[in-house]
Amino acid sequence: MSLRGAYRLVGRRLWPVGLAAAILAAAASPSGAATVSARAGRRALSANPTQVIDARTDPDGAAQALNTGCADMSNCSLANISITGGYGPPRLLGDVLYNCGPVSGPDAYTATSLSDTRGETTNISERVSLKLQGGLINVASTSAEFSLFSSQSQSFNTTVTTQNQVTVAPGYKGFTTTQVLSANATASYYITRGINLIEVTGVDISFPGYQDKQDAGDSQTRRSSTTASRSR
Repeated sequence: MSLRGAYRLVGRRLWPVGLAAAILAAAASPSGAATVSARAGRRALSANPTQVIDARTDPDGAAQALNTGCADMSNCSLANISITGGYGPPRLLGDVLYNCGPVSGPDAYTATSLSDTRGETTNISERVSLKLQGGLINVASTSAEFSLFSSQSQSFNTTVTTQNQVTVAPGYKGFTTTQVLSANATASYYITRGINLIEVTGVDISFPGYQDKQDAGDSQTRRSSTTASRSR
């Protein structure tokens, strides 16, 4: 099965059933189904960390180690990265519209031309400084593994915009959710602290808008799901 065909299957599984479909205009062409995984540490692979902190199970400890150890990024390097192309999670675009009018009507309609810009995030974004987050993302996105995965040389934001309305009958609520194809990476970092070597693992990073080299012809438009359900 082609990469594009695989993505369509993923899209059908992930998109919720809706009453209509709104066409999205994307500022980038995110795609890619290949997985890239490689050891990318800047130091010898035989180095044994004196401490390992998992950002998934101990996000506070991982953030503290990164905030302290990577304040100077020369002491921080990428140890490992695994990159997979796929859809990001569904995300609300705009507000939920509640039609609280009488049963006799009229219908209500959600707004059009609502935009949502999505940039790179990590699972510890709220716990590390913006400067450090940018540093960690930059190290990951400029790795040799990313150059194999993506045809893009640098990161950028992806913007999606609704063009169609959702019809919401009296007593119902309506909303639009969107998903965009992204590069989803799991990275680990080495922190050099004196004679100690700390490894922070399980740093999940989402790169909306990255495009797999093998699927460069993928369309720049996306389809979202629109839903209306009884509100009372």
